[in-house]
Amino acid sequence: MFPLRLLPLARPWSCSSSVRCLLAWTLLAKFFCAVAGGAGPADVLSLPTGSNYVYIYDMPQRFTQDILAMPLDQSLQTWTQWYDLDQHVHRFLQNSTALTQQPESARLFFIPVYLGRLYHSLLIESGLPHSECLRHVTARVLDALQHVRQTFPYWDGSNGQDHFMVFPMDHGRCHALAGENQHVMGELFAVQPTGDLALTDFETRSWYCYKPRRDVLVPVPLESVVQDAGAIHTPFTDSRTISVLYRFAGGGAAGTVNFRTDPHNYSRTDLRTALLDQHLISPIPAAVAGPSTLAQTHADMKQSVFCVCPNGISQHTLRVFRSILAGCIPVTFFRAFDNPLERNLGLDWSAFSVNINPDEYMLTQQTLTKLLANPRRIQTMQTALQGVQPLFEWHSGRSDGVEHNMLRELNLLLDTSPVLANG
Repeated sequence: MFPLRLLPLARPWSCSSSVRCLLAWTLLAKFFCAVAGGAGPADVLSLPTGSNYVYIYDMPQRFTQDILAMPLDQSLQTWTQWYDLDQHVHRFLQNSTALTQQPESARLFFIPVYLGRLYHSLLIESGLPHSECLRHVTARVLDALQHVRQTFPYWDGSNGQDHFMVFPMDHGRCHALAGENQHVMGELFAVQPTGDLALTDFETRSWYCYKPRRDVLVPVPLESVVQDAGAIHTPFTDSRTISVLYRFAGGGAAGTVNFRTDPHNYSRTDLRTALLDQHLISPIPAAVAGPSTLAQTHADMKQSVFCVCPNGISQHTLRVFRSILAGCIPVTFFRAFDNPLERNLGLDWSAFSVNINPDEYMLTQQTLTKLLANPRRIQTMQTALQGVQPLFEWHSGRSDGVEHNMLRELNLLLDTSPVLANG
């Protein structure tokens, strides 16, 4: 397991009491000791002793059950289910030992709203345009925050700094509070799948979609079809007969090297087209390219050494997480090696993945060919990949699974939060 690195502090902070200072510095000391010993997330930060420290607000049905009752094309559920992150977190907490029925003694407050299902029902069944669907999502979030503030006394004392919601859409906060001012969020924690450091609110451009000290990043849940096939397939379970898997579609303008110059535009396919063209001109032996069915893609990933994962609509595509769980070394294309989950899980992604600057995509084949010619290096990377696979698995019940690492991160950020000006 790889050592955790401390999250970068966004601004100086102070302690309101000697007890708070002692607790915060104790947590930081645990991190330094764990780094020296090479411990992983499950070993570094223990969850609060005992249980009963997360309170779930009993929200009106318009935030949960009424949304689940909205129509959704069943044939598209294998696509939409990976946006059900909010439902996964809610179900986990409802059955967790962390749950408390006494809000007065709670450490964290969870506001459940099923935004992923709301968006997709409006998009698919109602036929509303994307921007209109986001306006409905934002309105529901504002409604939920207003309900909590007006109905319960627990928000105002800390401006929501011990509250959290799940924003399951491609751009987290930006797809849940589009066009709103920062003050409506208070100090709310966001649990979300992406954490781009450059992306700003699409309408106001006045705040960033990811707040390093207020947001917790988690891998998205996989579709049920993939889960039924077995969540983790280690790199050494079977022999891998596919050297490199290019399992994605192209369609963009060929010959363009201007990839991801606009942080607000992730849906370009020119990089994908360039990678596929490169494969056609000079294919790596035993490489496989071209789109296929979900089932075949997952089967092929289990047989592949490398899985090429160019960006999609968001910074991380689903294929990155699917690749990791299938035991296939992911090949990503992030500028500045900005792997969002590296900031939360503290992993050295260079140990179990390959990242290539999108402006240097032409080095992809050369890089992978050299690695494939070095079996010892491949085995080292596969061993590292096997070690981190549990960190990306939902519903495992393990202490290093997604859900428990989410709780650790929330507790850590809560203990190191800056004191509010009015606190």
